[in-house]
Amino acid sequence: MILHVAATATLLLGGILPETSQLEARWPIAGRWQFPVGDLRDFSCAADSDERGYSVTRNVGGPSRHLGADLSNRQAGGTVRAAAHGVVVVACTARNGSGYGLHVVLAHRLPDGEIVFSIYAHLAPGTIVARAGSRVMEGQTLGRVGATGDATAPHLHFEVRTPRDPWQRWEKAETADPIAFVRARLPELRPDTTWVTPYLDWSESAGLIRGPVDPVEPMRRGRWRRMLVAAIPSSPGAGTDSADATTVLQARGVLAADCALDPLETLSWSEVARDVRNARREGVRLPPCEVERTRHREQCRHRLSCESPTTSLRKIGRRRPPPSVADICLVLADLTFDE
Repeated sequence: MILHVAATATLLLGGILPETSQLEARWPIAGRWQFPVGDLRDFSCAADSDERGYSVTRNVGGPSRHLGADLSNRQAGGTVRAAAHGVVVVACTARNGSGYGLHVVLAHRLPDGEIVFSIYAHLAPGTIVARAGSRVMEGQTLGRVGATGDATAPHLHFEVRTPRDPWQRWEKAETADPIAFVRARLPELRPDTTWVTPYLDWSESAGLIRGPVDPVEPMRRGRWRRMLVAAIPSSPGAGTDSADATTVLQARGVLAADCALDPLETLSWSEVARDVRNARREGVRLPPCEVERTRHREQCRHRLSCESPTTSLRKIGRRRPPPSVADICLVLADLTFDE
């Protein structure tokens, strides 16, 4: 069942954090995941030369009914990162008798609309930099490995929980195997040889695209509308089909009631200009694009003959031939520079 978060101050995300329109507006989709310690794709490898790789000393289940994965390299102080884009539900920075010790809980919205929680426990005193209600990006530092709470040696206790609804207390939500969960959602491996690679990576992390894509393929209307749905607050996830995406965008006023419907038809630049104009009016929830601003402007000039396509929509709307997947990723990334 797909769960959609209602924007109301009376509901508590994870049973703790008030769910407001302001929170909703800055909560991007978690399109891909990474491991919270060690190398982002393989925790058994070191993240850098100053740190050893990690091993799983205990995982979910077993005689003790363990609720997560204990990741250890026999040292304290390793960097603990957010496994995906999310919002901070809990940032426990003081000892309170909890077996988790000092810990952080994040809420994530998946591309299909589901909500999951990730938990990072036994963190070292004085190292937690997250705060409740704040937005965090995939790979952002949360704290450092410690041994607070019920821990006899330094390690990260990492959990993923799947609630029956977003307002269930996070501690009561069902646990998933966090290692398998992250492995199934690791970023696509792409050769870092073309200008579009960082834009494809960013689009994947934001839930705009999934899996391998051909960047020179013409953009189809159905895919474009699913991307727009992923970018707009208070909407279903990017996993909805094209008909559902069209309905959502019509309800939000991004598309007209009599808009063209064929999802396989090639998108036109005039549609892009119109839809981006309307989406900007509604507001977007995209994570920051990590391409340096000057470099981004250079790519826009080279590819689209303007420094900022989202502030040059009249010019963009007259372009020929139709946009490619790469062009659309460039345009949507430009929205993050315009915030």
